Amino acid sequence: MLLDENNALVLKSANSEQTLTFAAPALCDEIQLLTISANGQSNLKVVVNYEDGTTSDAVRFTPEDWFGGSNGTAVYGLQRIITNERDSYKADQIDNRPQFRCFEHAITTDGSKNVKSLTFTSTKSGSYPTVLAVSRTGRKSGVENIPVENGEREVVAVYNLQGIQAANAAAPGVYIIRYSDGTAEKVVIR
Repeated sequence: MLLDENNALVLKSANSEQTLTFAAPALCDEIQLLTISANGQSNLKVVVNYEDGTTSDAVRFTPEDWFGGSNGTAVYGLQRIITNERDSYKADQIDNRPQFRCFEHAITTDGSKNVKSLTFTSTKSGSYPTVLAVSRTGRKSGVENIPVENGEREVVAVYNLQGIQAANAAAPGVYIIRYSDGTAEKVVIR
């Protein structure tokens, strides 16, 4: 990302929708959001949009105001840069009170579907919920466990051809799959 590009999703009016579309759809079991809320607590509605055109039920969060105590926070002790003149501050000064904080929220997704985008709606007037980061967990590989005569062979690790453990084998390519019974095999994903 370039420094002059937008780097956060800010919802400034109630009931307006904003959609974050990922560069490439991906399988995952959970999405994590890093958020703040300026000007008081916010009400935020999030819908997961899948590549097949289906959507999740709306998930609701109430991020607290970003100025306050450390309880329930993902990050605490931040300062902020003042963007306009107010109180005893001038624009571009640092607010030296280290009581600004970020919150983390988790959304369970359908691990069998590629997540394409997330749609956010602020449902409260006057506050400004802001999404600073989105990450995903789970579904490290697109390779499933394999049934065998006495149960199934569990996938333990997935490696690319350079021997580096792959974060995701759902992308096309050649992978080496290591199983819990100590065996391994080469797999081509198209």
